[in-house]
This record gives sequence, C-alpha cells and structure tokens, in this order.
Amino acid sequence: EAEANRFAGALLLPHVAALEALRPPLTLTTLAHVKATFGGSIAMSAQRAFDLGLITSARFVSLRKQLVSRGWHRQEPVEVTRENPLLIRKVLDVLGRGDTVADRAKSLMMPAFAFRALASAN
Repeated sequence: EAEANRFAGALLLPHVAALEALRPPLTLTTLAHVKATFGGSIAMSAQRAFDLGLITSARFVSLRKQLVSRGWHRQEPVEVTRENPLLIRKVLDVLGRGDTVADRAKSLMMPAFAFRALASAN
C-alpha cells in the first residue's frame, strides 16, 4: 500500500513540480494551493513532501494533526474542478484497431469495460 501511495504521489505531483511547489515553510495554506493546482489531496501533498525529504517527520505529523483537528481529513476545503481529458480519447481512437469496442479493447490488450470507461470519460 505504501508503494502504491508513493507511485500515486509521484504521478500526481512529479518530483520537479513537487520541489517547486512544496517550498518551506510548508503550511496547510501552501498545501491547499498545491491541491488547487495539481488536484491531489492536501494529505497526499504532505505525504509527498515527507517522502521527498522536504519536511521532517515531526513536521509531517504536525500537518496531519492540523488536518484532523480541522476536520480536513474527511472533507478538504479546496474544491477541485473535474477535468475533461481529451488526449486519452484521441489515443484510443488512433491505437484501437477494430470495428467493435471489444475488438478495439482487445487490440490494446485491455478489458472492454476499461476501454469503454476511458473512451467515454468526458
């Protein structure tokens, strides 16, 4: 689980972007701005900062306690708008071969339900 969380953190907040966005002093306000920019949760951004050695264990624990005390571990204050991915649909159209969804999914070696979900993501 920890490895999956590190992977997700790296995907949502790549190393170079993290170094630029997670500059000291790292506060909940800073993390809220990071959430608004990159779309990952405030808690994920704090974890990413810790994983990259940008904050100490004590600072990470402090930020987590602040999240809990404000109730932000359940409902974070920053609203992130839903994105409308355009590239994935184009990639599926270009690479998926066949006349049916099942054929196109098979040509990409993915389940048809996954192909449908990605192709209809609007």
